[in-house]
Amino acid sequence: MARGKRNVREVTGTVHSFVDDGFRLVEELRDEIQEWRDGLPENLSNSDKAGRLDECLEALGNCDYPPDLDDVADLECKAQELLPKRSWGRVYISRGDRLQNALNLLEAAASALESHVEAAKGENGHDGGDDNSEDAKCAEELRELISEFEGAEFPGAFG
Repeated sequence: MARGKRNVREVTGTVHSFVDDGFRLVEELRDEIQEWRDGLPENLSNSDKAGRLDECLEALGNCDYPPDLDDVADLECKAQELLPKRSWGRVYISRGDRLQNALNLLEAAASALESHVEAAKGENGHDGGDDNSEDAKCAEELRELISEFEGAEFPGAFG
């Protein structure tokens, strides 16, 4: 494999499944970072490392609040998924790659909703009614959450 080239695969699903899976991945990452933060020795509780973990937790903090999908169209989506790497006889996927996979899923869901709204506007010549306003609202909420999650920086284990 050439350096810098990543193995990816295309995944398909629905808006609902992509949002559920994306938030599950972010929640797993947040729980992992919280566990790391809670396990820091007392003498490191006010260190630079603790501060970076706190910043990461803050960026991932809204993963408990996915948008309400009850009234949203459940459209088909496609996204790219980064596959695990192999190094030193071990297969793993980094925190950054897991976050990118979550963002890819959420981005695909938001894009599908936005495309659906635009298509309805084109067909009807107006905003398409309440169903499309729910889709547009959900897409906007997803975009805001994606921006927050993108701010998460995972500190290195040794630095």
